[in-house]
Amino acid sequence: MCHSLDIKLFFEQLFANKISVFFGMDVIVSSLVLWTFVFWEGTHLKMQNLWVYIACNLLFGVSLGLPLFLLMRERQLEQQTETLGS
Repeated sequence: MCHSLDIKLFFEQLFANKISVFFGMDVIVSSLVLWTFVFWEGTHLKMQNLWVYIACNLLFGVSLGLPLFLLMRERQLEQQTETLGS
């Protein structure tokens, strides 16, 4: 028995029926939107280490990547506001 990741089998099973296609496309589209948002907003705010949020998304999902990015984005905005107020 082979215990390695079989990408072909993974995608065959992910898109095996209508329910799994809906789930798979939801996860893929949500992740792509998150990546776009992270790079767009992160670059605009001059945030560091944007790859961390993508890695969190790939390892744990949108449920960690998005809230973590929003938290760090808010901190960046507060820091920029404090800098402008000084």
